[in-house]
Amino acid sequence: MNNASIELDLVELLKAIHSNINQRILAASKIVAKNFFRELADGKALPFMEITSPELDDVSCDLALDHTKFIGTMNVLVTGIEQRTAGNMTVRLMFLDPQQFSVRAN
Repeated sequence: MNNASIELDLVELLKAIHSNINQRILAASKIVAKNFFRELADGKALPFMEITSPELDDVSCDLALDHTKFIGTMNVLVTGIEQRTAGNMTVRLMFLDPQQFSVRAN
């Protein structure tokens, strides 16, 4: 594995993440999508996509779901991206409580 870094265009990376989520969950058959989501909900990080670079090694991306803050239908879903080791990245979907973003009137 090469330890050289590559620069990623954040907008292009988010487009690729969105596209892969659509393929894996929204465009997949109901059975495949349910199984995929069930594994995510069980806390597994699943192989999700590969980022290729002609000059360097590929980056493997997993998808994980953090639903510890899930409170029902009123949630904010955010995407976090972390890289702990060279060549491996995790895309983490996290539910946040929208109340933490509200402004309280005095």
